[in-house]
Amino acid sequence: MHFDKIALNEYLAVLEKGEEIITSLNRISSENNLSTAFLISGIGMLNKIKIGYFDGEKYVPENIEGACELLSLSGNLTYKNGEHLWHLHTLLGQKGGNAIGGHLFSGTVCVTAEILIKAYDKHIERKEVSPNLWLIA
Repeated sequence: MHFDKIALNEYLAVLEKGEEIITSLNRISSENNLSTAFLISGIGMLNKIKIGYFDGEKYVPENIEGACELLSLSGNLTYKNGEHLWHLHTLLGQKGGNAIGGHLFSGTVCVTAEILIKAYDKHIERKEVSPNLWLIA
């Protein structure tokens, strides 16, 4: 993994084959003392993917078979009960030109992932508004 500051509060992360994306982002935020951040853009290719959608009461997970092109990745880094939490959404391209998207639970880089992050100093906490639903306060 490469992680470089490219502008004031802006960072470029380049993940390599075999790296799990959430684990890598947690490592980046911990090692670089990021408080709050917005993941502005992410592209690349993933496999071993778990996405889901929120049905109004809970997240419904779905495992995606095979490799998918990471067409879009966005989200934020905030706090939940005092611990960092990456909340990410993705759009994935599949063979045949199909696309699928949702909340990203996990995914392993199978070629590369190029991610742009903008960091902020403000501490932003999520609060539970109903079971399984934590929103920015």
